[in-house]
Amino acid sequence: MLRQKLYYDDNLPVNVRVCEINEYPIHFHSDPEIIFLLSGELKLKNGYYTYHMKANDIFIMNERDLHSYVAESDSNLAVLLHFDVKYFAQYFPDLENCFLVTDTDDANDPETEALREILLRILMEFALERSGKEKHILENTHTLIALLLDKFQFFSMENGRFVNVSDHRGNKILAERMFRIQNYLYNNFNKKISLQEIADREHLSIYYLSHVIRGATGLSYKEFLSYIRVEESERLLLGTDMKITQISDAVGFSAVRYYVKYFEKWFGMSPAEYREKYKDDAGMSGPDIKVRDIPAEEISLAVKRLNNEVYREYAITSDSGAEEITVKLARGRAADEQRAREIKEWFAKIRRSCRPAALLYDMFSEFDHLPPQAGENHLSSIKMAAPKTRKKEGAFGIETAAIFVFGGTGEQPDCGEGSIEFKKLIKVEGLSGRYRLTILRMNAECSDASLRYSKRKNGPRETLNILDRIGAYPEVCRREITAAGSLVYDIALSGMSSELFVFERIEG
Repeated sequence: MLRQKLYYDDNLPVNVRVCEINEYPIHFHSDPEIIFLLSGELKLKNGYYTYHMKANDIFIMNERDLHSYVAESDSNLAVLLHFDVKYFAQYFPDLENCFLVTDTDDANDPETEALREILLRILMEFALERSGKEKHILENTHTLIALLLDKFQFFSMENGRFVNVSDHRGNKILAERMFRIQNYLYNNFNKKISLQEIADREHLSIYYLSHVIRGATGLSYKEFLSYIRVEESERLLLGTDMKITQISDAVGFSAVRYYVKYFEKWFGMSPAEYREKYKDDAGMSGPDIKVRDIPAEEISLAVKRLNNEVYREYAITSDSGAEEITVKLARGRAADEQRAREIKEWFAKIRRSCRPAALLYDMFSEFDHLPPQAGENHLSSIKMAAPKTRKKEGAFGIETAAIFVFGGTGEQPDCGEGSIEFKKLIKVEGLSGRYRLTILRMNAECSDASLRYSKRKNGPRETLNILDRIGAYPEVCRREITAAGSLVYDIALSGMSSELFVFERIEG
């Protein structure tokens, strides 16, 4: 039996297995499977094509894709992730019957990097035993699926394999149209389906529809439909004793010769030859599944080797009990106004007696944004893009966003009094696309140096120590990021320290 049943926890429609794979015979699932190779090398057979995976590679098997794995190195470490399509289709209607391709010729593609980071976060959640992990896994899986649908539905045929292409990313109209076409073809592949029928459904001319399909897939309409039929026939070849003529008819070919022609085009051999070659490797009668599950400590070390930033975020949370500040970037709510006024009044007092401590607050206030949203120890504000310039990939059309987090609180306006010390994770929700991130940090030492510098500057003339002058200004960190719904950063604040995050959309 080729189908391998998936089991999900009652409270979690996501399944993650971290293992060392020696041999995994041909099989398929009713839900997608993502493999993320953390180390070593694997040979992946997916349908007609064989891939040679190396460390850091990601590949997705769509629903019902026949696939198998064989080790190509002495050891390997692989993540196998499945998600329940029926559950997530409640939130992503386009998920069912979509065709996702993560294979790319650019290993450093920003969207692929974002995909790796999300998978590592899910992996760390599974590896760590802590309260609320199910909620975080679910949140990250939502982000994962949103990124897949937004960036990995576009593919082309290159050198005999499907690869993800970036030319049409963010083109929602094309994505929706191709989803409708693919969905209809997968549901009706065993029937006679003409190009005119699809054109009438899409209210397009045959000529333009042909152009759309070839531009989106790299295949003609006839080739694309034949590929779907041949793909569906593979399960019948390896999982049943049906005759070749019966299979040809079952998948919609008008004659066996057309079935054989297109099967040979994709698989490089006839259906009969393929059955003879792989029938012993398929299903329960095939080789045993040779897989070793990996303990949690090895998983954490593997994440640390690949992405120390993700590892540190979860290590901080696990070791210090750090809490999470969730900042949802959206238009300000009336309920935030009172807290925003309280913070403004408090920094007005701070400014009179300890001007440096209010520096980043003043910078935050200078942003010409929508009214700020306020939390216990943070403020956030956004500037929306004009509708005509709004980027298609921007889920909320956010042009810039500013988030101010501070570590001081209380009634007294004196530096250091009423202050607190905490380590937290700040989770930013609502950004999607490419952004330039600037982080400014005013820590306790920085505030002290700034205060000394301010007093000496206003006092008797004297030579100022250059270290005092350097230490009086915030630490600045800049980098470019790809946001896919949510981002997480760790912060450690004490005394009158504070941090200002500024996100600026990058055009193009």
